[in-house]
Amino acid sequence: MTPPAARAARLFVIFGLPGAGKTFVARRFGARGFHVLDGDDDLPPDMRTAIARAQPVSPEMRERFMTALRAHVAALWAEHPQLVVSQTFLQQAHRAAFARHFPDATFVLVTASDQERASRLARRPDQRLDVAYVQKMIAAFDPPVAPFVCLANTGDAKEPEREVDALVAAPA
Repeated sequence: MTPPAARAARLFVIFGLPGAGKTFVARRFGARGFHVLDGDDDLPPDMRTAIARAQPVSPEMRERFMTALRAHVAALWAEHPQLVVSQTFLQQAHRAAFARHFPDATFVLVTASDQERASRLARRPDQRLDVAYVQKMIAAFDPPVAPFVCLANTGDAKEPEREVDALVAAPA
Protein backbone atom coordinates (compact mmCIF):
# COMPACT_ATOMS: atom_id res chain seq x y z
CA MET A 1 0.00 0.00 0.00
CA THR A 2 1.36 3.42 -0.92
CA PRO A 3 1.79 5.75 2.07
CA PRO A 4 -0.87 8.53 2.14
CA ALA A 5 1.71 11.31 1.70
CA ALA A 6 2.92 9.70 -1.54
CA ARG A 7 -0.53 9.42 -3.12
CA ALA A 8 -2.22 12.18 -5.09
CA ALA A 9 -4.78 14.23 -3.19
CA ARG A 10 -8.31 12.91 -3.77
CA LEU A 11 -11.66 14.13 -2.52
CA PHE A 12 -14.76 12.02 -3.08
CA VAL A 13 -18.22 13.36 -2.25
CA ILE A 14 -20.73 10.57 -1.67
CA PHE A 15 -24.36 11.71 -1.99
CA GLY A 16 -27.83 10.28 -2.41
CA LEU A 17 -31.13 9.59 -0.73
CA PRO A 18 -31.54 8.33 2.85
CA GLY A 19 -30.93 4.59 3.01
CA ALA A 20 -29.05 4.41 -0.30
CA GLY A 21 -25.89 3.32 1.50
CA LYS A 22 -23.79 6.48 1.49
CA THR A 23 -22.13 5.69 4.82
CA PHE A 24 -21.55 2.08 3.75
CA VAL A 25 -19.79 3.27 0.58
CA ALA A 26 -17.81 5.94 2.46
CA ARG A 27 -16.55 3.25 4.86
CA ARG A 28 -15.34 1.24 1.85
CA PHE A 29 -13.15 4.26 0.99
CA GLY A 30 -12.05 4.41 4.62
CA ALA A 31 -10.88 0.80 4.39
CA ARG A 32 -8.61 1.95 1.55
CA GLY A 33 -6.92 4.66 3.61
CA PHE A 34 -9.29 7.58 3.10
CA HIS A 35 -10.31 9.80 5.99
CA VAL A 36 -14.12 9.64 6.25
CA LEU A 37 -16.36 12.57 7.19
CA ASP A 38 -20.07 12.03 7.75
CA GLY A 39 -21.47 15.42 6.77
CA ASP A 40 -24.28 15.06 9.31
CA ASP A 41 -21.65 15.62 12.02
CA ASP A 42 -21.71 19.30 11.02
CA LEU A 43 -25.49 19.77 11.27
CA PRO A 44 -26.22 22.86 13.41
CA PRO A 45 -28.18 22.14 16.61
CA ASP A 46 -31.36 23.87 15.41
CA MET A 47 -31.29 21.85 12.19
CA ARG A 48 -30.78 18.62 14.15
CA THR A 49 -33.80 19.51 16.27
CA ALA A 50 -35.96 20.30 13.23
CA ILE A 51 -35.02 16.99 11.62
CA ALA A 52 -35.63 15.03 14.84
CA ARG A 53 -39.07 16.62 15.13
CA ALA A 54 -39.80 16.07 11.42
CA GLN A 55 -40.12 19.83 10.94
CA PRO A 56 -39.06 21.80 7.88
CA VAL A 57 -35.46 22.93 7.61
CA SER A 58 -35.21 26.62 6.78
CA PRO A 59 -33.00 27.88 3.94
CA GLU A 60 -31.00 29.82 6.55
CA MET A 61 -30.32 26.62 8.54
CA ARG A 62 -29.28 24.80 5.40
CA GLU A 63 -26.93 27.62 4.33
CA ARG A 64 -25.26 27.68 7.78
CA PHE A 65 -24.84 23.93 7.53
CA MET A 66 -23.36 24.06 4.03
CA THR A 67 -20.97 26.85 5.06
CA ALA A 68 -19.82 24.87 8.12
CA LEU A 69 -19.46 21.69 6.06
CA ARG A 70 -17.33 23.40 3.40
CA ALA A 71 -15.07 24.89 6.10
CA HIS A 72 -14.72 21.52 7.84
CA VAL A 73 -13.91 19.77 4.55
CA ALA A 74 -11.29 22.42 3.67
CA ALA A 75 -9.61 21.96 7.05
CA LEU A 76 -9.72 18.16 6.87
CA TRP A 77 -8.48 18.03 3.29
CA ALA A 78 -5.46 20.13 4.23
CA GLU A 79 -4.65 17.49 6.84
CA HIS A 80 -5.90 14.37 5.01
CA PRO A 81 -5.19 14.46 1.26
CA GLN A 82 -7.28 11.28 0.85
CA LEU A 83 -10.75 12.37 2.00
CA VAL A 84 -14.29 11.13 1.46
CA VAL A 85 -17.38 13.10 2.51
CA SER A 86 -20.77 11.44 2.87
CA GLN A 87 -23.80 13.75 2.75
CA THR A 88 -27.31 13.65 1.30
CA PHE A 89 -26.93 16.94 -0.63
CA LEU A 90 -30.62 17.19 -1.51
CA GLN A 91 -30.31 20.32 -3.62
CA GLN A 92 -28.31 20.65 -6.81
CA ALA A 93 -27.48 24.25 -5.87
CA HIS A 94 -25.64 23.00 -2.78
CA ARG A 95 -23.80 20.34 -4.78
CA ALA A 96 -22.79 23.01 -7.31
CA ALA A 97 -21.61 25.39 -4.59
CA PHE A 98 -19.58 22.60 -3.03
CA ALA A 99 -18.07 21.78 -6.44
CA ARG A 100 -17.09 25.44 -6.93
CA HIS A 101 -15.20 25.34 -3.61
CA PHE A 102 -13.64 21.95 -4.41
CA PRO A 103 -13.37 21.75 -8.21
CA ASP A 104 -11.25 18.59 -8.10
CA ALA A 105 -13.81 16.65 -6.06
CA THR A 106 -15.34 13.54 -7.59
CA PHE A 107 -19.07 13.29 -6.86
CA VAL A 108 -20.46 9.78 -6.45
CA LEU A 109 -24.24 9.30 -6.46
CA VAL A 110 -25.16 6.18 -4.48
CA THR A 111 -28.45 4.66 -5.60
CA ALA A 112 -30.64 1.83 -4.35
CA SER A 113 -34.18 0.70 -5.04
CA ASP A 114 -37.02 2.22 -3.02
CA GLN A 115 -37.57 -1.16 -1.38
CA GLU A 116 -33.89 -1.56 -0.46
CA ARG A 117 -33.68 1.96 0.97
CA ALA A 118 -36.86 1.48 3.05
CA SER A 119 -35.57 -1.85 4.35
CA ARG A 120 -32.24 -0.32 5.38
CA LEU A 121 -33.90 2.59 7.13
CA ALA A 122 -36.20 0.22 9.02
CA ARG A 123 -33.21 -1.82 10.24
CA ARG A 124 -31.25 1.16 11.56
CA PRO A 125 -31.09 1.00 15.34
CA ASP A 126 -30.57 4.77 15.61
CA GLN A 127 -33.05 5.81 12.90
CA ARG A 128 -33.88 9.49 13.45
CA LEU A 129 -36.03 10.00 10.37
CA ASP A 130 -39.68 9.02 10.26
CA VAL A 131 -41.16 7.62 7.06
CA ALA A 132 -43.13 10.77 6.20
CA TYR A 133 -40.02 12.92 6.62
CA VAL A 134 -37.99 10.62 4.38
CA GLN A 135 -40.72 10.91 1.72
CA LYS A 136 -40.40 14.71 1.91
CA MET A 137 -36.65 14.42 1.50
CA ILE A 138 -37.12 12.21 -1.55
CA ALA A 139 -39.52 14.73 -3.06
CA ALA A 140 -37.03 17.55 -2.40
CA PHE A 141 -34.07 15.71 -3.97
CA ASP A 142 -32.99 17.58 -7.09
CA PRO A 143 -31.89 15.33 -9.93
CA PRO A 144 -28.11 15.53 -10.09
CA VAL A 145 -26.36 17.30 -12.93
CA ALA A 146 -23.13 15.89 -14.34
CA PRO A 147 -20.36 15.38 -13.66
CA PHE A 148 -20.88 12.55 -11.22
CA VAL A 149 -20.32 8.83 -11.04
CA CYS A 150 -23.26 6.56 -10.25
CA LEU A 151 -22.71 3.65 -7.87
CA ALA A 152 -25.64 1.23 -7.54
CA ASN A 153 -25.82 -0.25 -4.06
CA THR A 154 -28.11 -3.22 -4.60
CA GLY A 155 -27.34 -5.10 -1.40
CA ASP A 156 -24.55 -7.21 -2.89
CA ALA A 157 -21.56 -5.99 -0.83
CA LYS A 158 -19.05 -7.19 -3.44
CA GLU A 159 -20.25 -4.80 -6.15
CA PRO A 160 -19.65 -1.55 -4.18
CA GLU A 161 -16.24 -2.94 -3.18
CA ARG A 162 -15.31 -3.38 -6.86
CA GLU A 163 -16.67 0.03 -7.81
CA VAL A 164 -14.81 1.78 -4.99
CA ASP A 165 -11.61 -0.03 -6.00
CA ALA A 166 -12.11 1.23 -9.56
CA LEU A 167 -12.74 4.81 -8.38
CA VAL A 168 -9.66 4.80 -6.16
CA ALA A 169 -7.51 3.34 -8.95
CA ALA A 170 -8.75 5.83 -11.57
CA PRO A 171 -6.50 8.80 -12.31
CA ALA A 172 -7.34 11.94 -10.32
